[in-house]
Amino acid sequence: MEFSKSLFYYTNNIVPAQLFQETLKRCVDAVSQLDDTELVITSHYPVTYTTDGSTPFVDVSDSFTAKQQESDTEIFTQVVVSGKLVDVTGLSDRVKSFVVGPLQRDLSSILLQLQYSLSQSSGDYILMQEHDVFYPEGYHERMFAALEEHEIAVAQPHTFLCANGFFRGHSLDLLSRYGARRNIWNTFTDHCLQHNIQVVEPLLGGRNLTYGDHIPRYDDFVLVDDISPTLDVRHGLNASGGFIIDEYNDSHEYWGHKDRWLNMIDKNHLDFIDKNQIYLHGLVLV
Repeated sequence: MEFSKSLFYYTNNIVPAQLFQETLKRCVDAVSQLDDTELVITSHYPVTYTTDGSTPFVDVSDSFTAKQQESDTEIFTQVVVSGKLVDVTGLSDRVKSFVVGPLQRDLSSILLQLQYSLSQSSGDYILMQEHDVFYPEGYHERMFAALEEHEIAVAQPHTFLCANGFFRGHSLDLLSRYGARRNIWNTFTDHCLQHNIQVVEPLLGGRNLTYGDHIPRYDDFVLVDDISPTLDVRHGLNASGGFIIDEYNDSHEYWGHKDRWLNMIDKNHLDFIDKNQIYLHGLVLV
C-alpha cells in the first residue's frame, strides 16, 4: 500500500518503559487521525522479554553485546504492535516495525535507522519522531502542511525537561523536530553515511561539531513557530553547560507540572544509565 506521508519513530530501547509506551501511543494516535499516513518504527536493538514473557525490558542490559537473531524483527513487532505496548487495532496495514542492528550506541546509528525506514516506506513527506519527545496537539498536521510548501520544516518552539524542571536549550541540531521531503532525507542520509558524519548538525547545514565536515546546506526550509512547543524529556535527568539558555521552571504553560513526566522515569532506568556510562564526547546523550 502506498502513502503520501510517513512518520519515522526511532528508538534504541534505552528509555524508561512508561516513557517509551506513552510517546509511541501518541504517535500511533496521530497516525489514526491523519489521512494517507503510515508509521515506520525502528529500533537499534532487539527487544527482550521479562521472565514471564509478558512485557519487554526496554532498558536492554546487554545492549552493547547483543547478537542479532533471526526472530528479532518478529519479536519486536509482537511487543510493539500487538497491544503489549500500544494497541494498533485497525491500523495494522499502516504500521511497520523493524530491528536495525544491533548497532553501536552512536548518533550515526540513527542514520542507519533512517535509511532503512526510507527503504520500507512510500511517503514523500516525512516527519521524525523520537522515543523521548512529546509532540503537541496539531503538530503533525501543521508540519505536513509546511512540507507542501517547503522541502524542510523545523518545529521552532521547544522545551526540555530534566530533574531541575523545564528549560529552553539550543536545539536546531535535533532531528526529532525535523520534517523533510523524501529526496532531501535520501541525499542527506547518503552523504552523512558516506563521509562518516554524525547527526550533530542536521539538515540546515553548517560545520559538524564532531568531524569538521560540512553537511550539504538546503535553502528551502521554514521554521514553524505557530504551534505549541515540543517536549524533550532528558530521561537521564541531566542537562548542563552551554546547552541551557534559560532558567528552570517547575511548570510549563502547555505541558503542565514537571512531575507528570518525571514520574515516568524509574530508578532502574537511572541505575542502568549510570552503570553502563552512556556518555559520548563528555555529554550524557539521553
